[in-house]
Amino acid sequence: MVMLSAGTMDVEVVTDMASAELDPEGRVVAELWLRCGADAYPNWGWRDCPVIVLRWWLAELRKLVKLQNDIVTLAFVQAPHRVEVSQVGRYSLRIQAVRGDGSDDRVLGAHVTRKDRFVRSICSTAQNAVAHCKEQRWTQDLAELERGLSLLQGCVEEPRSRSRPPPR
Repeated sequence: MVMLSAGTMDVEVVTDMASAELDPEGRVVAELWLRCGADAYPNWGWRDCPVIVLRWWLAELRKLVKLQNDIVTLAFVQAPHRVEVSQVGRYSLRIQAVRGDGSDDRVLGAHVTRKDRFVRSICSTAQNAVAHCKEQRWTQDLAELERGLSLLQGCVEEPRSRSRPPPR
């Protein structure tokens, strides 16, 4: 378990693009999961559609970063798994792993993590997915993923640019 200060845990998005292949519909399928300390959600080696999933997650996290929503849902394509992410204070997020379709949900675990690290993790994972797909010349849904990545990075970088002192 990777513990951070103030009771937070390192939560990161993991994908193995070396395992990527195209499914019959032309979607990229590869290993994709969340590593929450020593735990994995949905589980270690989970296979899903990273281009689609990461595009959804970037859009949802952007809503949270821009304070448009207090809680967002990070969904998976392949199963009734989701991750509910909510703001905890100014710098932390609560990550809650859920299995179910909304009528019979089961919480599998919850962790608090630093917002900046989690956002960096998803952005880095999306950048790697984009690079791999371009290398393979897989273009389905790629433009939308790149746009989502750019939008999230733009709203994360805005506050920093405003706080810098003017050049002398």
